[in-house]
Amino acid sequence: MARKKQKKPNKTRRKKRSMDSDEDSPNELDSIFYYDIGTIIQYSQEGHGYGRPSKRKQPEYAQTAQLLQTLHELGWRTDYLAATFPYMHDDLLSNWPDNLIIKNIFSRKIRQQDYRHTIKESLQRIGLHESVATKLDTILEPLQDAYYTHEQILDIAIEYILGDYQPITPPNTSHPFGPEIVNQWQTVNVIRNDTSKACNIYNIPYHCTTNRGLEQCNQALLVLSNPDSPSTYYFHATTWDGSTGVLHRVDHQKGRTCLDFGIHPGFYMTPDISTCVEWCRKHKTTWSNETAIVVFRLPNTLPTHIQWKNLEGSEWTLVTKEARRCKREDEIILVDDYDFVYGNMVSNPKGVRYKGQQPTHHQPPKKQLVSRTPSADRILRSCVVGCLYFQKR
Repeated sequence: MARKKQKKPNKTRRKKRSMDSDEDSPNELDSIFYYDIGTIIQYSQEGHGYGRPSKRKQPEYAQTAQLLQTLHELGWRTDYLAATFPYMHDDLLSNWPDNLIIKNIFSRKIRQQDYRHTIKESLQRIGLHESVATKLDTILEPLQDAYYTHEQILDIAIEYILGDYQPITPPNTSHPFGPEIVNQWQTVNVIRNDTSKACNIYNIPYHCTTNRGLEQCNQALLVLSNPDSPSTYYFHATTWDGSTGVLHRVDHQKGRTCLDFGIHPGFYMTPDISTCVEWCRKHKTTWSNETAIVVFRLPNTLPTHIQWKNLEGSEWTLVTKEARRCKREDEIILVDDYDFVYGNMVSNPKGVRYKGQQPTHHQPPKKQLVSRTPSADRILRSCVVGCLYFQKR
């Protein structure tokens, strides 16, 4: 009987940007062929003949060896790497930057696990040394009740290992810009990717963990000039590094997937400054105490082409349940056509995700607004007031 011909994995073509995409944010990966993550994992693990040398073409392994060495240096066990990727070779990795493929591979591995394990156990199950997993478990412990699911916390662990939250200043730094001036607004040049932009900043001489920190945030808002038309303040907590990116350019696509108001990424804000201060407190260890709050002031009347959704009642329950359970890739129809979505935060994301609970909100409710489209991002860029920086040391 003739042997059945082995099927090679299909290469995927990256999707072209839509017409609604921002003209000043070209996707450098457009039109590049690559193997999808499922294919890379499958053929790296099983081979199916494709990963083995053939007479026609000998696979190359230089990039593969470098990737595995990088993983080992970051804290992965060599026995796990050898057992998990025995047939990985360079053609499978073609056109994937190291950090991006590491995030995607281990995001998939994370979601193949049982959520009932602790953070430490889960990290060990995806190959990290016990010492590394223990350290990360301690760092991430404050995030256990910070509206993240188990998988999302593990995603943050991988991001932390890869240096996404590396501090941008020495340990003895008090503030990133104009540290000699506190408790007043000042204009400084914020540099991002060799581009300078004049931005308003306010240095708070207190840590985000102190009550004085919140008091000074409110004081900073009081001295801002009143706009000519009715408007509402919204706030976004982030790292010092993240703040420079937001001050230069809001981009909802950099957000995390499967949060409260959709499967796809979004840029989330809250109208309550105390909620943002609390977010900084929970993240202060992960963010090396480089905590900041970007301030937006949106007019209450937006351009007619901007679609705004107030998510309430049964629609809120349906959208948040579908989003938090994250069992689909396509967006939820109820929010798909909207630029902004506004409503209550979910107070029990883990219960919704893992235990089949109905979504509930806080008492009293905590509100949030999410930007979901390039059009909404452009509105936000024109509405940036400035940034509040908490003291680091």
